[in-house]
Amino acid sequence: MSDEKEENIRLAQILLREYLRNAKLTGGLEKIGFDITDYKLCLMDEIVLLLGQKELTDDVCDVVEIYEEEAVKLSYYDFPEKLDNMASVLINEIFRISEEERGINRN
Repeated sequence: MSDEKEENIRLAQILLREYLRNAKLTGGLEKIGFDITDYKLCLMDEIVLLLGQKELTDDVCDVVEIYEEEAVKLSYYDFPEKLDNMASVLINEIFRISEEERGINRN
């Protein structure tokens, strides 16, 4: 793997970690009745581009939504350590979905 690709993946992991941190904050606020529409981060298009994907697909959005919900459920004690792990797993999921989509397009 090239240094540039590794650096892009590391940057994507950092952005995903912070995206999930924001999801926990905004999700918690939403649970108590706040309108969080203007406060959710819009980073997923840039993250998938960093990972070498052409666009953010509906399948990736569906998986990201699951991880957002999981971030909201994290306890205070699990929260900091789990974010990096969740971001890494989510990157692998994005790559898996991309490979599946390319396989579907070839047939």
